[in-house]
Amino acid sequence: MSIWSPLLFNAEGKKQGYDCRYLHKLTDQGNKLSDSGLPVIFTLAHLCAMAGVSFSLIHSCVSRKYDPYRSFTIKKRSGGYRQIVVPEPELMHLQRWINEFILKRAKVHSCAAAYISGSDIKMNASKHLGANWLIKLDIQRFFESISELQVYYIFHRLGYPKLLSFEMARICTRVDTQSNRHFRPRWNNRIHHFEILEYCDSRVGYLPQGAPTSPSLSNLTCRKLDKEIYDLSCRSDCRYTRYADDFAFSFIDLDREKASNFVNQVSRIISSYGFRKNARKTKIIPPGSKKIITGLVLGNGKVHLQKELKDYIRQNIYFATKYGVDEHCKKRGFVSIDGFYNHLEGIVNFALFIEPDFGEKAFEEFRAIKWPSLIVGLHA
Repeated sequence: MSIWSPLLFNAEGKKQGYDCRYLHKLTDQGNKLSDSGLPVIFTLAHLCAMAGVSFSLIHSCVSRKYDPYRSFTIKKRSGGYRQIVVPEPELMHLQRWINEFILKRAKVHSCAAAYISGSDIKMNASKHLGANWLIKLDIQRFFESISELQVYYIFHRLGYPKLLSFEMARICTRVDTQSNRHFRPRWNNRIHHFEILEYCDSRVGYLPQGAPTSPSLSNLTCRKLDKEIYDLSCRSDCRYTRYADDFAFSFIDLDREKASNFVNQVSRIISSYGFRKNARKTKIIPPGSKKIITGLVLGNGKVHLQKELKDYIRQNIYFATKYGVDEHCKKRGFVSIDGFYNHLEGIVNFALFIEPDFGEKAFEEFRAIKWPSLIVGLHA
């Protein structure tokens, strides 16, 4: 990525015959972006050249001429299915570039715990240790509730020109041709006059779950929401963290009535930002009840693995050791031994990170399993 030089930029602009006032405006814009640690970009062609992608393909994506995503569903742990959409390779490359060089450099609220370097689910859960009361809320269709307009404002507030901010918002969002959401006012563009006719589309895009830019954009979109909920939490003497769409609030002193009132206040704030609370996943957990945050158990001043996960690890290691890996894979429905190895190794490493004492023992037992020599060679 080239270094911004206002002197060279002005000299080249004058050489090409651009108006001095126009060059001064661009230079001022470029200086502000550079001072903020952001790449200086003025146009879509400029962005494509910096990221090394095809302008014509990206321009087609911005024009909404076709859907550059393929979709599939995965099972959710809580039941049901979640739709994941994956962008075409070149669009994904550009989204990764935008995420790495622009979005990751923008500041998010301190209460946001997901998708941030140096933060993880263990750290998030640890912030609520010692709580007597715990309140948990969840947002329905979190990414899909964030609109193209909200994304536009993120880029524009970072200092990028209006047109480029609009184009980057289109690059980072998707319109679903099968959805009926575009019949609702929030998802229908009421401005039908477009200076660039190719960009004319009444449908408003949303953040696709699967695009590399969506996690960072969700945190940046929620900055004001996080601030408002954080201020409410400070007035209510509680600790607040948000891990993606999971909101957690921990209290020392509380009662049922105050807890219900607090949930109603948070719900109103969430609704005012265009989100909808998942009533089924809203939980008020009193003293004496098991407290779980992002799948981890709080207790005795530490963060623990859930008993079910420990049992799952123990069972797989025990039966793989007793009956052999091949026989165990057949009984448990694993397609391949290599797939089972990767699956179990991942869970054991997760256990090692969350609960080292248990994880170390499990890791030794995992390594002691008689794996086929080919598998051992692949993972050596």
